[in-house]
Amino acid sequence: MKKVNSYIEFVNEQQNQSKPQLSKFDKMIDFTYIGENTTKDNLNEIIEIAKANKFHGIVVSPEFTDYLAYELDDSDIKVITTLDFPDGDSKDVDKLSMAIEAISDGTDEIDMVMWYKGIRDAHIEDDEESKQSLLDAVENDIRGIANECHKEGKILKVIIESGLLTLDELVTACQIATNAGADYIQTSTGTKEVGAELKKVKEMRRVLPDYVKIKVAGGITTLEQCNMYYPYVDRIGTSVIPK
Repeated sequence: MKKVNSYIEFVNEQQNQSKPQLSKFDKMIDFTYIGENTTKDNLNEIIEIAKANKFHGIVVSPEFTDYLAYELDDSDIKVITTLDFPDGDSKDVDKLSMAIEAISDGTDEIDMVMWYKGIRDAHIEDDEESKQSLLDAVENDIRGIANECHKEGKILKVIIESGLLTLDELVTACQIATNAGADYIQTSTGTKEVGAELKKVKEMRRVLPDYVKIKVAGGITTLEQCNMYYPYVDRIGTSVIPK
């Protein structure tokens, strides 16, 4: 992730030049700031950038949800919190507790990492009963969070880490997340060796029902990329201002 100063420099020096192209994606962008040594001063700068560009939301780690919610109380910008980031392998009860806390702290949306390793393990499992048990565990994991979110009127995005899945595994992940009640399927956390890939985003759009939306994330840094994914996605996640 680039340092916040690079964002500020971009806003001050290049915003007027890129704004016409960027404005096409303003309301689609979830501006992400997740990093070590985050401070409230950092977040204040991120908030100002998001406001200046009219971005849809800001994604932060759970410990900053309440602060972000307070600072954005009079804004249209959504508070978005990660859940079980970046590997999605915490116990169900811990995930549910995290979700309840995030909602209590004022999040509007939760970006939850799916237990994608369970999907991969299921696809190499020879025993059908064991395979189904793994898939059921992944689905129940998501369903508990989806139910909690929808009860409180919140949006749930499920991150499937598509870059680490085969096409068959990706289809299974999409089906399970849909069955469990996800509002969006998100490609990636942006922390793995492979992030978003166009062929997989196209496959996601092909297999998902129309009512399930797609968020592309993981290496999205340019306006060219935004335009490439635009026909297939509803939200764009990035930690830099695309240019």
